[in-house]
Amino acid sequence: MKLKSSRLLAVSLCVGVAILSSCVDNEKNLFDAEQTKELYQNAFPVKDIDPDMDWKTTRNAQVSIGVNEDWGTDYKIQIFDANPLNKSGHAKLLAEGSANQETRFETTLDCPMALNSVYVLRTDTQNRHLLKYVSIDNNRIEATFGIQSAVAKASPASANGIETYTPEKSESEVIALAVNAPELTSSTVIKAGEIFKIRKGETFNHRIYTDGIWSGAKATVIIEGTWNPQENLQQIETGIDVYVTSSGKIIVPKDKELRPNGRSRLIVFAGGIIEGEDNSKIYFPTASNGEYNYNAGTIEVDEIHTDGSNGVFYNCGTMKMNKLNFQNIGARFINQGKLEIEKTSEHVTIENGCYLKVEAFNGHLKLGISCAALIEEYNPEKHWGRTLTMGKSSMLTITGNTELSGATFTGPSDAYSLIKIEEIESLESFKSSGNIYYEIKEIDENISTESWMSPFFDALKNSEGVIAKYGESPLIIPAGECTGEGNTPNTGGEDIETKPISYTYAFEDNYPLAGDYDFNDIVMNVSTEYDREESTNKIRKIRYNITLNAVGASKKLGAGLRLAGISKNAVEHVTFSGHTAMRETLVNSMFDNNNTENAGSEIVIPLFGDAHQVYGYGNDRKMLNTGQNKTNELYTLEVIITLTDKNQTEPLITKDNLDFFIAYTLGNQNKRTEIHLYEFRDYGATANGDIHQQNLDVAGQFTWAISVPDFKYPIEGIKITEAYPLFEKWAQNHTDNLEWYEYPTDKTDKKYIYE
Repeated sequence: MKLKSSRLLAVSLCVGVAILSSCVDNEKNLFDAEQTKELYQNAFPVKDIDPDMDWKTTRNAQVSIGVNEDWGTDYKIQIFDANPLNKSGHAKLLAEGSANQETRFETTLDCPMALNSVYVLRTDTQNRHLLKYVSIDNNRIEATFGIQSAVAKASPASANGIETYTPEKSESEVIALAVNAPELTSSTVIKAGEIFKIRKGETFNHRIYTDGIWSGAKATVIIEGTWNPQENLQQIETGIDVYVTSSGKIIVPKDKELRPNGRSRLIVFAGGIIEGEDNSKIYFPTASNGEYNYNAGTIEVDEIHTDGSNGVFYNCGTMKMNKLNFQNIGARFINQGKLEIEKTSEHVTIENGCYLKVEAFNGHLKLGISCAALIEEYNPEKHWGRTLTMGKSSMLTITGNTELSGATFTGPSDAYSLIKIEEIESLESFKSSGNIYYEIKEIDENISTESWMSPFFDALKNSEGVIAKYGESPLIIPAGECTGEGNTPNTGGEDIETKPISYTYAFEDNYPLAGDYDFNDIVMNVSTEYDREESTNKIRKIRYNITLNAVGASKKLGAGLRLAGISKNAVEHVTFSGHTAMRETLVNSMFDNNNTENAGSEIVIPLFGDAHQVYGYGNDRKMLNTGQNKTNELYTLEVIITLTDKNQTEPLITKDNLDFFIAYTLGNQNKRTEIHLYEFRDYGATANGDIHQQNLDVAGQFTWAISVPDFKYPIEGIKITEAYPLFEKWAQNHTDNLEWYEYPTDKTDKKYIYE
């Protein structure tokens, strides 16, 4: 940084510094604490700093991730700060290890204080990925993939969790009744308890007539031949059970409706047919007063319609229609066969135990065990409050748009189900619970601007819901009559690019004087990687990738790393990789030119002795990467710490031990002047350094260094409060505006941050 004349004057008068030997008169230190404090207060860009402020932007979190899947298989576990499946995203890796049926991945990770939730990724041996979104609660991250003792395969088709129904009379019993039953004629008026038939091979073109059997024994009509009512003769008055046997058929004429009134109903046995011509309808005004209508044969009409609220329509055969129209809530359609519909109304409830195909589904749906539903558009009319209940090993595939606003999806508690979605349109107030694998095809594409993504993950947060890449959920569902094509996981997935989160260490170099607080005099980005033993997660080495990003000063500045609170015997040795030439600048510097410094009981690792010289500017001490002068590339030094104890899964060293500091030689001092993060003040200086304790005592809450996740630092001469307006509010209340560094100023009059 460039020193203002007033600050230089403060040095010469020994007002702001207590360390110049020339400022001692008759052994009396002329250091003026009050004036130094005033100097700091006037220079620092924030007033009324929170007395509890420690300037930390990160914290530790305890991790416990389990996998209840294939025995003897190790699964890779990765924890990210954002969605790693989003190819256009910027997810950063927070921790990595493995888990299996017997061993959970348990460790401690560092994360931003502002981060409240994380994405936990499970990858199997075939590179298939599952993702869970979980909160950080009380500094803990917990998640489990799979269910204890669960088996990822389909269950038997029987007892599928959906109601079954058998008519009170079997087909053989009905055929036996037909033997002695009279045939219907155009003049027949059916009375209570009577039985009539349409003989096999005959076609009846007239109305089935009764004056209305309102109570007591119902009448029976058995169709072994064909009923093809003409004109307006399709109405069946109340009180008749119409049975269609395996040889029977009903034809609904064009533009007409078959209308069973009151408690009349239709029972179609296997082989029986109801066939509708163009624009034909079966209309149940009162839904047979709650009595079951039954189909085991084939029904194809344009529409099935009811105004009743308590009816049940049961299919275990094949039904096709353009529209299923329930006008009131309460009626149910139970499908144990094959059901194809073009469109449903909003009040439709389908309980599906076999195969369902719908082009536009607007109602409520329940899927039983080992069954499937194929829907082109889900809730295209955008009705609020849709419900979906999934049974064990059931599968719902939505190939078009999906409107989830106000919807509630519920999965099984003892096994998994699968929902495959092509595209999500909206999902305000969407809720999900239970064990559901979600495959969202859009996740595999460029969806960084999609508004549905964050609310969708929020809906699944801390639930049993799991997100999979399309085709990668582990649920195996064999193909069959009730499951269609079934589900077989892909044999291999794509690699997911991972980049560990980095923390930016930004320093002011003018301590013990006040700074200009652009925090760019030395800027280093640091990321951490743990070398773990596969299966056990035991840590053998720790790697720190240290990039020198900026030098916003003209003086000779070096940097080191003290492992605060770590004893020397805890580290077997320290080695280096990457741009090791960075350490060649330690020669004749204020640091020992060793892997670690010899003096003292602490581990102090010299990084570089001259930041300018790292980039070849040892003589021409220009400011680098802070506004005008830009380096062609950035150099990264890898520090490799081999641990003495290689049997621990918890990291011995976390960010709370990483005391990165910068240093320079002040005047004729023998010891270097060191500038540390505020949080490490209690550790004092290193054995070869000086922190000018009198100045720190006066400084109070003021700091000359900060560490921020992936920080875009201010350009030269721009105070941090100008570049980041929320910094001031955070400094005044350390529990608010934790994410201040994510919101640079929106001013456009000049450049404020370096990018």
